[in-house]
Amino acid sequence: MQEEMEGYGDELMSPQTAEEHELEIAERLHIFASRLNKLAAEQVAKRNQIEQRWLDDIRQYHGEYASDEAAKLARAKGSEVFVNITRNKTNAAEARLQDMLFPTDDRNFGIYPTPVPELDYMSKMEPQTPEQQGAIEAARNMVSEATESAMQMQDVIDDQLLESRYHIKARDIIHDACQL
Repeated sequence: MQEEMEGYGDELMSPQTAEEHELEIAERLHIFASRLNKLAAEQVAKRNQIEQRWLDDIRQYHGEYASDEAAKLARAKGSEVFVNITRNKTNAAEARLQDMLFPTDDRNFGIYPTPVPELDYMSKMEPQTPEQQGAIEAARNMVSEATESAMQMQDVIDDQLLESRYHIKARDIIHDACQL
């Protein structure tokens, strides 16, 4: 059976058409590769300006001149002192953001049950009939259950954030964002 299958493809394509087929595939691959290369070059060109700005920002944060500015100063034999106020301002902004976003004595988030206006209104009413008493108690129980579920979910989220070292990673991100 396998011998029959091997001969089957050979009968359909003559050597000339097989060669033409391979050339067509190679041409298509070349066109595809050219498109990908062009697209990659465009993306690099678009991103280059942003990355250059990032490098300038990091240099300024560290109190370093750009290479062309340093060369100018060296040729002019001028002062090469870099008055770096950027680091102080950046560190102050970073500290302020971290204080606002991550209080030391409490969570930086809270979870509360979704307010249902009818339940809130009903749970705060005073019963006037026995039927109202049952409905009001049911509403109060539902509000209480929702509040308890929200508190339990808050504890679960808090535990997951602590285990993932969320505060440390978020502070690193704030530092990088302030630098850039």
